[in-house]
Amino acid sequence: MGPAGPQGIAGPPGPAGPAGPAGPAGPQGPAGTAIDPAVIQFLQSLLGTGITIQTTSGTLSGVVEMVGDDFIQLRESTGDILLVPIMNILSVTPQ
Repeated sequence: MGPAGPQGIAGPPGPAGPAGPAGPAGPQGPAGTAIDPAVIQFLQSLLGTGITIQTTSGTLSGVVEMVGDDFIQLRESTGDILLVPIMNILSVTPQ
């Protein structure tokens, strides 16, 4: 066998590939499920307050430390911090 021949010169780049999938939904969640600003305002009024919330996954209790566009942050009595999606909250009861 003889030595390998010289390498060729690269041609122009090929066409772009297909577009990728859409990214995740923004703070309003899936289409048609925007969070009512009155709900966020109500939750903000509870900052620093102990609450019990019923969620789609069960009951949680703690002090409201932060309200984001689509979540609340609770600090449980154990010191654990929970981030709860507002879309999963079924009811809120101040303690």
